[in-house]
Amino acid sequence: MAWLEYHYRGPLDTGALAWRILLADLDTGKTRQLDAGVQHQNETSEGFGASSPALNLDGDRLAYAIEDPSRPPVGWKIVVRSVASGRVEREIPTDLPVCDVAIDGEDVAWTEGRTDPDIGFTYDTRLMLSTAAQPAPRQIAAHAYEVDFDAGRIAWNQDRPVTITGAAQHSRMWSATSPDFEPEPVSPIPQQGIERYQAWPQTGDGFVTWESFRWDETVRDSDADRFCLWNPADGLAYEVAPTRGVNSSGSDGGWFVWTDWRSDTISGIPIKELLP
Repeated sequence: MAWLEYHYRGPLDTGALAWRILLADLDTGKTRQLDAGVQHQNETSEGFGASSPALNLDGDRLAYAIEDPSRPPVGWKIVVRSVASGRVEREIPTDLPVCDVAIDGEDVAWTEGRTDPDIGFTYDTRLMLSTAAQPAPRQIAAHAYEVDFDAGRIAWNQDRPVTITGAAQHSRMWSATSPDFEPEPVSPIPQQGIERYQAWPQTGDGFVTWESFRWDETVRDSDADRFCLWNPADGLAYEVAPTRGVNSSGSDGGWFVWTDWRSDTISGIPIKELLP
């Protein structure tokens, strides 16, 4: 298990951000520190503190993104380390600050870009990829933000903000698979009315799952976050009812799982029961 701890050096979450990455051995219960540092760049609105590192764990490898002082003013780098030995296996330079990162074996996908180029929580980001076979970073898609990567499949949400008053309003789920990594949509285009956006992509067992946010100003009983999935067997997207409070999900080991903020529960269902 790996996680990030941090605190801002200024009042009210302002100023530089001191961070550390901790590891826990679930068999022994012991924890240890893998790395630590300080972030200084601010890629959000004025008055906020420095951006925090992104990280993702896959087996023995941990990928995390931090500022790179050797490449000012906005250069970052992704560090790939062995959890067991602590050895740095490689570093991937990025031209822009990293928003999210996902690792699959020796391959790393991430989103980078300005998260607030004009103030107002808009963003201008892109999906990048570095593989063991092709280490040089290459762009897979524009306007991507959240990303996951498993068994050769990348999943992400994508949208272009159209105003300066908020982040992407109608983000849609996309996916790409090894070795070509050609982007394809795996969800319908969000409706401009009830379905506002699709968020928090996860991929496992070949499936893609996500949260679908609903908001109806006239029929408030329909407001909620639904659990949705894309099935590789038929290439179709499904909404799983009656879950109405989903804020994270996943699929692995023959199960679909999700968290429900309305009931503070973690739920699951065997994939074979839902998709026989």
